[in-house]
Amino acid sequence: MNDLDNIKHDIIEGNIEYKYGVPSKNVLPFTDLIPAPEQPILPKTATENLYELLEMDKDSSYESLVLRYHQEFNTELDMYGDIVKAGETKHEVSW
Repeated sequence: MNDLDNIKHDIIEGNIEYKYGVPSKNVLPFTDLIPAPEQPILPKTATENLYELLEMDKDSSYESLVLRYHQEFNTELDMYGDIVKAGETKHEVSW
């Protein structure tokens, strides 16, 4: 009889199955399982936020994206240092 004869092989002890002295599977009973939600709630991406701001959807064309982007974000400084949309002015000039 040698040391190899004492190796646990094809033996189940305390919910653990041993093959060649090594546990083959971890079969611990799980009693406190928490069910996962069906749909994970993910935060919106930057692109989704931009499309929502521009009131566009995923089927919108690139040209409409560019036009809406320039309408929303194309700003310039007027002569008084105020930021206004391009082509608009808050100040009236009277003659």
